[in-house]
Amino acid sequence: MRRRAAILTLAAIALAATACGGRPEPVTTVPPQVVTVPDGAGGTVTVRPTDGPIVTTDEGAAATLRALGAPVELVTVDRAAQRLATTPLPRLAVLAPGVEAPPGVPVLRWALGDPATAGAQVARLGLATGRGAEGVALGRTVDAGVGAALDRVRAAGPPARVLVEGTAAAPLASLLQRLGATAVGYTNVKGVQRDQPAAWLVTPGTARTLASLRAVPELRTVPAVRDRRFRVVDPSLFSPSPELPARLAELVAFLHPAAAP
Repeated sequence: MRRRAAILTLAAIALAATACGGRPEPVTTVPPQVVTVPDGAGGTVTVRPTDGPIVTTDEGAAATLRALGAPVELVTVDRAAQRLATTPLPRLAVLAPGVEAPPGVPVLRWALGDPATAGAQVARLGLATGRGAEGVALGRTVDAGVGAALDRVRAAGPPARVLVEGTAAAPLASLLQRLGATAVGYTNVKGVQRDQPAAWLVTPGTARTLASLRAVPELRTVPAVRDRRFRVVDPSLFSPSPELPARLAELVAFLHPAAAP
């Protein structure tokens, strides 16, 4: 209900933005000057539409911008500050919390937070880029897909215990919590035997493999290792995007195989 209310509010903002003297105007038309647009969260973002592309460090934001037909440039986090100060200046920077931007660069913050807010964030980005109607339509599609995945989580029963390790273990554990799983960390072999995880997830770059786990006799009876329920998961791929519903559905199916539709 909260998701739907957020999308409907953004839809109303988008419709209001198209009204001028009672005659609708194309929402894709942005005056060639500095403009202030609603950010969909009760605030505003000042956008420079005559400057360069929208710069982002997030794969999901880049995919969303491409789907909206907005110009986008994807850069790595370590290059973000340098790029944002380089000509042509970006019309807008879409950045995760904690990624710094030089003074004067318009910034829209973009983070997963909760899958249930993904549709609203997509619609919010549409508003901030002058693609309000397109953003709301895409946001509703994302919202419906995410909702279906979360409905399956609610029908899954008791939380599954999942072992999580790697440099991005913290954001992955946060995501798993919202997907009806209890994340536990790796301490030692005895700790794994005590926790008896049903699945074992590692983030990219982790040296651990299923073969290395099965090579340890004490781990072969642990459900995750015994049933070969091991997977590499990159939590950065679960930010709001048109691909999020499919990615969530696949991960939920892996975490809760007994709750098949």
